[in-house]
Amino acid sequence: MTVTIEPLRHQLEIDFRRGREELIEARLRQGQKDTPHNRSYVAECRTRVDAVLDMHLEMMRALSADWRVRAEPRSHSPAT
Repeated sequence: MTVTIEPLRHQLEIDFRRGREELIEARLRQGQKDTPHNRSYVAECRTRVDAVLDMHLEMMRALSADWRVRAEPRSHSPAT
């Protein structure tokens, strides 16, 4: 089975950029005024960025496993 991952990879890049920008903004807000709400927002942003990175790693693991399976030599069993 061949799966095209480019759309997923592209979406993960978009999500990562968005999460990064939100985290930068959240940290700036926290730097201006350290409140429980701003701390919470920083934590939420970090959680979202972590989730995107986890999805990226999972995608890379799946691709690596798929590549290894396709690269393994096929054994030919003798005909009986």
